[in-house]
Amino acid sequence: MKNSRTLKGLLCPFKSFSLLTIFLLSTYFAQAFHITYTVDQTSGCKDLVVAFTNTTVDTTGKIYIWDYQDGTNKDTSYHATHTFTTPGTYTVILTQDSAGTTFNSLGNGSTITVNGSSGIFYSSPTTACPDQSVSFYSNDNYTSLNWNFGDGSQNETWNWVSHSYSDTGTYVVTLIVNHSCGIDTITQNYVVSNSIIPLVTIQVDEDSVCALDDIH
Repeated sequence: MKNSRTLKGLLCPFKSFSLLTIFLLSTYFAQAFHITYTVDQTSGCKDLVVAFTNTTVDTTGKIYIWDYQDGTNKDTSYHATHTFTTPGTYTVILTQDSAGTTFNSLGNGSTITVNGSSGIFYSSPTTACPDQSVSFYSNDNYTSLNWNFGDGSQNETWNWVSHSYSDTGTYVVTLIVNHSCGIDTITQNYVVSNSIIPLVTIQVDEDSVCALDDIH
């Protein structure tokens, strides 16, 4: 009985060592395939310069690829610096390539928010006839807006407005956007012409008809 207790006592340190080793190894490998990075800032005005620091543990012999999700080329630097020129929200992805096996930072990445005006607005339809209603709208985040339709009419201040032109011609439409990063002035030409074919919508009260049937 005494020998049994002695043997058990001798094995206890090895048991503890084994559990500690397993814990350390599991922690290491979990970190090794946990692709992470940090950034020096996550928001700002357009032309925002962001420095990315790769904090991934396992780096030996690995290739890293930065995807900024803004339409620019991918970057293969270990650490990276990137300029975001267009307002929007971007989730940057860092991918590790190891002998053809890839791991990425999805779920661990940073979201970069770029403020400011996109520099464009939209119209529907894109051209119109005289007295036809036209919708002008902007998707920018703004403090205030001011529309000038170029025909001497009263300015509007909503992000989605309707306007019609009484005469043909090319009008310079101006949108002044006041936002958190300053003020931008955007201009576009809008053409009003009698030669535009209007969009006609036809609605009928029957799903199917026979020959010579009246359609209402």
